[in-house]
Amino acid sequence: MRVALAANRSLGVSKVAMHLLDQLYRLPSATLILLRRPREDEPGEFEQHAAALAETLGFEVEWRIPEPGGRAAVMARNIEMARDADTVICYFDNYPGELSGTGHLLDKAVEHDKAVIRAFDCTDDGISLVGSWEPEPVT
Repeated sequence: MRVALAANRSLGVSKVAMHLLDQLYRLPSATLILLRRPREDEPGEFEQHAAALAETLGFEVEWRIPEPGGRAAVMARNIEMARDADTVICYFDNYPGELSGTGHLLDKAVEHDKAVIRAFDCTDDGISLVGSWEPEPVT
């Protein structure tokens, strides 16, 4: 199973740390975690924290770095992640907010009809599920 994790850069990791740990804990042991990272810089705070939690739980982490090409290459990386993931979990800071790379990843996951998609809004009042899709079991 491959799970793409993403969050807005403006989201402080302290808002989601325990929630993210709970989401990771529920995943099967053979899960591969897909995380975004910039081409030239270090990963963001959320991605670093997610990688550390995932590795502590025994998951393999795969970093997705865009090719050269600016914003278009970043968007292409998001499309590839959405296509490659079985599950996409996104965290937003005051959803829906401004158009973001995290929102783009979520939109592409919906377009690619991913098996499980979860979007969470993180505010000062807590974390709430703002969208989820899971297929109906086949009978």
